[in-house]
Amino acid sequence: MIPIIQQYGDTGLICDFGDQVSIEINQTVLSYCENLKKKNLPEIKYIVPSYNKLVVCYNSNSFEKIKNYILKLKNNTTELSNKTVTIPVDFTQGLDIEKICSYSKLTLPQFIKKICDRKFYIYGFGFLPGMPKFGDLDFDAPRRLDTPRKSVPRGSIGLTGRYGNIYSQKCSAGWNIVGVTDQKFFDAYSCKTYVNPGDFIRFEKIK
Repeated sequence: MIPIIQQYGDTGLICDFGDQVSIEINQTVLSYCENLKKKNLPEIKYIVPSYNKLVVCYNSNSFEKIKNYILKLKNNTTELSNKTVTIPVDFTQGLDIEKICSYSKLTLPQFIKKICDRKFYIYGFGFLPGMPKFGDLDFDAPRRLDTPRKSVPRGSIGLTGRYGNIYSQKCSAGWNIVGVTDQKFFDAYSCKTYVNPGDFIRFEKIK
């Protein structure tokens, strides 16, 4: 798949891979991202992947050069890590778990079994460092809260629609909380993340 490339402000471009959200498209986005990073081009300041877009910020007057370079890249998704990581979850801390069960017409045991019986793909990071955003749920979770909570614990797992995230820090949150994990997702000293876009996570009930 060759992206549509357009200018994005004065010193950026956006690679558009379409409007569909899928693992295949996201892995193409990540492949382009990794290939660009490996080249370590001096003109590029930073690269930001998302579900189906790739934003590249660069030094001024570099649009045509970067655009032509991207068009020559090969899509090689086989080099992505795609590791699967098991995340322990305490569902007794799920502030909205009963609401989600009612909304999705599942009993609590059915819901926990459903979310623990499969693995979920990480499409990218959210607004916090190392905060994984995952999909694709096989049921619909309620919409975001009308009024976000002022604070949820680090490791809170939020759902809305067919997507989820794990808050990597204590913060305000508007998604429906189904449980909490004590797994740390970002180390501020080393700047290392526990999981990365392209990986899979699997939840395991501990309570």
